[in-house]
Order: sequence, then structure tokens, then C-alpha cells
Amino acid sequence: MDKLENIVVSLKNEIATIESEIVIAKEKGFAYIRSRNIRKAAQSLKIAAQDLRTVSSEILKESK
Repeated sequence: MDKLENIVVSLKNEIATIESEIVIAKEKGFAYIRSRNIRKAAQSLKIAAQDLRTVSSEILKESK
């Protein structure tokens, strides 16, 4: 369960990063650095979501 909690924390952190980049983009304009940071966070979200699927499957298998 600790693995799941850690993955959820990382998901929340990446979402917070994307939200802050959007706020900055609204204030200062959308620039390459904003796009790069959002794409990087989105890639991290994708990997974390895959890890979440894997870990939850492992936990289910262990509980059977």
C-alpha cells in the first residue's frame, strides 16, 4: 500500500506542476519553457499511471 500512496503523491505533484505552469502562462504568456515543463510533467504522469496499474495488479495477485 505504501507504493500506491507514493505513486499518488507523485501524481499530485505533477498535476500541481502543470497547474502552476498554466497560472504562469496566464500571467506572463505561453512560452517554450511553459510548454516544455507541461510536456515533461505529462510524461511523468503517464509513467506514474503505468506504475499505478502495475502495482495495483501486483497487490491484487498477492492478496489472492
